[in-house]
Amino acid sequence: MDRVLITGASGFLGSHLGVHLANSGHEVLGFFHTNTIPLPFRSLKGDVSDREALLKRAEEFHPTAIVHAAALSRVIDCEREPELARRVNILGTTNVAEVARSCKAYLILLSTDQVFDGHRALRKEGEAPCPTHEYGRCKAEAERLAMAVPDSLVLRSNNIVGRSFGWGSSFTDGILAKLVRGETAKLFTDQFRSPIHVKTMAEVIHRCIAERKSGVLHAGGPERMSRFETGLALARAYGYPESSILSESMTSHPQQALLHRDGSFDTSLLRSNWADLGSEKIAAGLQHDALEGVR
Repeated sequence: MDRVLITGASGFLGSHLGVHLANSGHEVLGFFHTNTIPLPFRSLKGDVSDREALLKRAEEFHPTAIVHAAALSRVIDCEREPELARRVNILGTTNVAEVARSCKAYLILLSTDQVFDGHRALRKEGEAPCPTHEYGRCKAEAERLAMAVPDSLVLRSNNIVGRSFGWGSSFTDGILAKLVRGETAKLFTDQFRSPIHVKTMAEVIHRCIAERKSGVLHAGGPERMSRFETGLALARAYGYPESSILSESMTSHPQQALLHRDGSFDTSLLRSNWADLGSEKIAAGLQHDALEGVR
């Protein structure tokens, strides 16, 4: 079993991943920056942009694998605070890459569909990044830094959906909260992603660690879905009327120029590696969440 260091451990994906790996027998250390609720696995507070602190913590734990999920990931926030975006996303990755080399640890960088320009559907792993905003540029540079570490993996994630454990929140968490309150949710019909359930995503990472996958891998679901269609799938799973999900165009957003119309992935490589994970539609995961009694 591995000793896995997870940065961004108090985020939506990081918290799910920490629980999943710990339950699978791995020794896990979570590294978080802002968190007021104790995580259900061993964790320490810190800042990935603080090189000395990160190196010290890593040397004490001596990870055999690192999953770098820490990021300033909101597109509009990165535009507003580009210096902070670069400190977290680029300097942070520089430091994590140094830790990986120092500890001779396997490194997975969690990246994003936002390294592309959003103009074309079903992007493949071999396509060159072509970012259009600060967040995309930061993550493209972070990818370059991570790939300089021997045998590392850049794992580009798509829209991750599902239920929060209480740390971070997903796109569908926000929609569900409105439905629970009896409100409607307006969602774009003309913005597309390849959504993947958080539990599927955690298992993808688990298998990447186990098999030491390297290079670039696109992690998304098998369906190219609009935000509106994703909302409909959520409403169905929880038994809310589809009329609760209202349609609108992304052109209605005041900062729509920053938004990408299509961030969908070609996930053929994922399916060729693990047919079960690559074929998992989000409806199954959302229905499982609903059956657990989360409303």
